Amino acid sequence: MASPEDEVVGDADRLQAVRDTGLTAVADADMDRFARLVSRMLGVPVALVSVLEEARQVFPGMVGLGEPWARTRQTPLSHSLCHHVVASREPFTVADTRADVRTAARPAIDDLGVVGYAGEPLTDDVGRVLGSLCAIDTRPRQWSAEDLAALRDLAAACSGELRLRTASSQRELARRGEARARERADVMQQRTRTALERSQLLLRAADALADTTGLSEVRQRVRELVSGDLQPHYVGLVLAERRAG
Repeated sequence: MASPEDEVVGDADRLQAVRDTGLTAVADADMDRFARLVSRMLGVPVALVSVLEEARQVFPGMVGLGEPWARTRQTPLSHSLCHHVVASREPFTVADTRADVRTAARPAIDDLGVVGYAGEPLTDDVGRVLGSLCAIDTRPRQWSAEDLAALRDLAAACSGELRLRTASSQRELARRGEARARERADVMQQRTRTALERSQLLLRAADALADTTGLSEVRQRVRELVSGDLQPHYVGLVLAERRAG
């Protein structure tokens, strides 16, 4: 049975909001810039823009991670301290992950060298937490009020960028939907026009052929009735008989 934290992380609306940003385990120039700013302003060796998908965390923004994480830009959720930020919808800070009961068992300590950790929520326009902007130190770190204020300001700016990405994605989807709707309407209109023309042709044919007296006259009336792209060079008549069984 999923824990309440896992239910928050796996919420369908939150996951759709993540997809709407267009961010995944691929370097993004703007997100990398936010990571560099965090590293520079807080003086940490590692900084991440971490986005939580259904079964992994991805780093569209990253500075300072070692291999293979720097190449793959992702880890399993088991390595994610940002999981705490998303699940609680609150900032999450730890001076020494090895000594904190909430984090001591996380593989990120040995595999990624995460000792000091501070993460701020990255939110969409309705408050869903998509991931975190986090500062990571490889040694214990007492985060100052100035550190956390700077990280909070940068996270607000990064969240603003994510919201712009989402709005742009939704506009593009709406534009494509409108284009498809117009195409379908044009097709239906053409089909309706064709059906109407055929019906009118049949009515004219019935009226025109009602008083014909011979095959040559029938052929001439048919030639006169068929117009436009279907105007024939030759009109012939075929009579079919049913064989007696």
